[in-house]
Amino acid sequence: MPYRLEIDGLRALAVVPVLLFHGGFQTFGGGFVGVDVFFVISGYLITSIILAELDASTFSIASFYERRARRILPALYLVLLASLLPAWLLLPNDLREFGQGLVAVVSFLSNVHLLRESGYFQAAAELNPLLHTWSLAVEEQYYLLFPALLLVCARFGRVRVALILTFIGACSLVLPELHDFGESHAKFFLLQTRAWELMLGSVLAVVLQNRAAQRLQSGRAAALASALGVGLIAFAVLTFDRHTPFPGPHALLPTVGTALVIACAGPTNFVGRVLASKPLVAVGLLSYSLYLWHQPLLAFARYESMRPLTVWQVLAILFVALLLSVFSWKYVERPFRNRRQFTRGSIFAMSIVGMVVFMIAGGWLHFTAGNAAAFTATLDPRQSAMWHSWQQSRVDEGCKFVVGALDSAFKRRFEACAAQHGRAIMFAGDSHAGDVHAAFVSNSIQPFVIGYSTPTLRPFKWPDAEPAQALIRFVEQHDHQVEAVFYATAGYHLLIDGSGNEIDREALRARSVPVLEPNPQAILRLTKYLDGLAKRIDVTWIGPRVEPHLNIVRVVKLALACDLRTPTLNVELNRGFLRLDEFLADASKQRKFHYFSSVRQVGFDPASDVFDCNSVYWSDGDHWSMAGEARFGKRLVESLPEPNSGDMRRSARD
Repeated sequence: MPYRLEIDGLRALAVVPVLLFHGGFQTFGGGFVGVDVFFVISGYLITSIILAELDASTFSIASFYERRARRILPALYLVLLASLLPAWLLLPNDLREFGQGLVAVVSFLSNVHLLRESGYFQAAAELNPLLHTWSLAVEEQYYLLFPALLLVCARFGRVRVALILTFIGACSLVLPELHDFGESHAKFFLLQTRAWELMLGSVLAVVLQNRAAQRLQSGRAAALASALGVGLIAFAVLTFDRHTPFPGPHALLPTVGTALVIACAGPTNFVGRVLASKPLVAVGLLSYSLYLWHQPLLAFARYESMRPLTVWQVLAILFVALLLSVFSWKYVERPFRNRRQFTRGSIFAMSIVGMVVFMIAGGWLHFTAGNAAAFTATLDPRQSAMWHSWQQSRVDEGCKFVVGALDSAFKRRFEACAAQHGRAIMFAGDSHAGDVHAAFVSNSIQPFVIGYSTPTLRPFKWPDAEPAQALIRFVEQHDHQVEAVFYATAGYHLLIDGSGNEIDREALRARSVPVLEPNPQAILRLTKYLDGLAKRIDVTWIGPRVEPHLNIVRVVKLALACDLRTPTLNVELNRGFLRLDEFLADASKQRKFHYFSSVRQVGFDPASDVFDCNSVYWSDGDHWSMAGEARFGKRLVESLPEPNSGDMRRSARD
């Protein structure tokens, strides 16, 4: 197929928003749609090449995979190799995850691995050097399956090929709407829910094989359509954000926009000429290397920074990524595409050897737990004690335990403990309930303390979900065996920004934290739920604590070095949690449950409650470590009144 300069220019429009989005520029909150633009381009180009070769009777599977290996693997292997060097600065747990990521990348399963680890928009994701490789895995899986599919379909004629591909794409498009993925990130990462974007490009390629359709690139209609296409992409980049449901119908804007540009932009209209300009084509040629380099550089820099990177730091990192991209394009990408320099045999041999080497390296990091033994061997007694205290505990001993479901196994254990100790104290909620359970157990002599901790036990989001209803049923059936229920949840779930959007960890670690306000609707739903829970039993809501949302990895490194720099807590972050506590205390008045203010009773001082030379009190941005459980748990137990006591009722009404 003839080379089209405007396609490379379109690649530039795809990669720049992705870089700015990963850089944390809020104006480009929808920059992640650049990946969707790439998917449509890939579907179009791959299908066009295969169809042209089928027409010329020159297509072969071996040649197809040779071209893909030349295009993808040399630059990818270079970036993975370069990333191994700074990866040794990672702490063992993170180094182990990096090793797992290496194996996933070279086995074309990075998207499957990442959906099990974290979501694309979660704060932890920005510290993952290999986060961006999920899209490579989707394309690689497409490359493995699509040629055989097209070979079979081509026998039925071009019209039927287009219809079959359209049907497959339509099924993929509606899958996220028909299937409830719940809290899973599968709909974002998996080929099944992304295939329609690739198929859109493929169908476009089939249609444009018709010579009459190629005339779309001329005339006023083509100029308007291509301009509309660029506008749709820009609209998505500038108006979407991490709260936009994705993929699904929203993804039609950037993908249909891309299809319009591919179909209608040409040398005779303004959009085609702009996209074919030298600056955009140059960036487009570098786009693959740029995409590969930017995320590891940003992730490693963030890993070493206490607070989010500044604008100038991000711009400097992206400039370095550009320089590295020029190097890898000139000295790696171009040479390996030259068949006179590297034969098919050498390309396949390099591909296999590289895959084996990175699998061995990743496997070794996994099985040695990130070279943990060598790391801990370098620690002196103070550092070793500090390192141990930083870990997060989950109590499971005798009749002090936490479960994620109130199933039959839990009930058998509960009944046995009730027969031995009488009535239980129960902590319920999300992961913060697990925190306060461990903190209570480590500071209390109570013999029978159970926890029910699951992310879906947030009635303010899912009041009718099974975990919330299961807790009510359990309390109704066992009110004579449970002395009190203490509910706890992360406070950031109950906050919104000035636009009414829910807050997540990433927003709280951004360079500029938005004004944080309580979410009245969510709080009302939760208070109603807790009122219902309190009909048969004493219920106390342990209010949200102030969450620092600092880069705890950096804090740990400071503690190991006994570098006692005081972390700076974002002013608006602190104010937001104080506003929330005041709102919750007021909203809990005249309710059947009691409200216990963690902000007032447990407290948090950034100067002393984050770390010292002997302990780090947080395991991440909002959960306590074992040292934190002991430190904050002591304050909690000392100020938490006994169930059914007048003191408790007074503390709830103060």
